Amino acid sequence: VMPSKNISVCGTCQEIEAYAKDKTYEIPETKVGEVKGDYHIQKYVERDGEKFVKILCKEKQENFEPCEVNVEDGYICILRAI
Repeated sequence: VMPSKNISVCGTCQEIEAYAKDKTYEIPETKVGEVKGDYHIQKYVERDGEKFVKILCKEKQENFEPCEVNVEDGYICILRAI
């Protein structure tokens, strides 16, 4: 991963995913205002008629459980220094 002109992180998919562990949350869209600290909206999803937002943030969210991560989440955490 190259957020600048130099390689800052090199690893397997699992190693890249690990950068997003405990920083990735999927929360109801109506509860985004409860997120503490700065965050990046990764995507919007809809399940069972309810809208959710997948966010990446440095600060642990006491009111929400971390969700499963993928390599894209880790990549964005690295690029955005999350």
